[in-house]
Amino acid sequence: MSATGKVDHLMEERKIKPDCVLDYNLKMGTVDKVDMINSFVECAQKTTKYYNNLFFHVIDTAALNGHIVHCQLTGKVITYQKYRENLMRELLEEHHTPRRSSTRCRPAADNPLRLTAQNCHCKVCLSGTKRRKQRRLTKYMCLACDTPLCISPCFGNTICSSTIEYICSNY
Repeated sequence: MSATGKVDHLMEERKIKPDCVLDYNLKMGTVDKVDMINSFVECAQKTTKYYNNLFFHVIDTAALNGHIVHCQLTGKVITYQKYRENLMRELLEEHHTPRRSSTRCRPAADNPLRLTAQNCHCKVCLSGTKRRKQRRLTKYMCLACDTPLCISPCFGNTICSSTIEYICSNY
């Protein structure tokens, strides 16, 4: 037990503390510094599961210890933020596997009747009277006149008819 140098005003006697408490208080500045550095770049977020916070705190502490060792071994002074960025980049380069391209649908066969870029409105359906106008999207077109046409009924019934020729000339 050691005296702290403080006096209890009620009992008029000197306060004493155990030696381990005095040692802890002397070295406490290092712990505060580590907590301060980790608070700026913390991985942990507020969660209800304590073990997530514990895991990320261990990761943060390991990264800080790695930064300290790196600076001592190389003699180079690098900021902690830059060290963490380099660490993440190297880990990702080493363990990253590129994604496979997802093929959700079958590859399109070479079909000259299909538009290559986008859907367009069928010109026959749009040319009706105001009451009967329909806006049908289609990927098919007439090869002779490059006019978008829906499969049924316009494409099958009106190819090379006067309606198509009229629309094509105004298109």
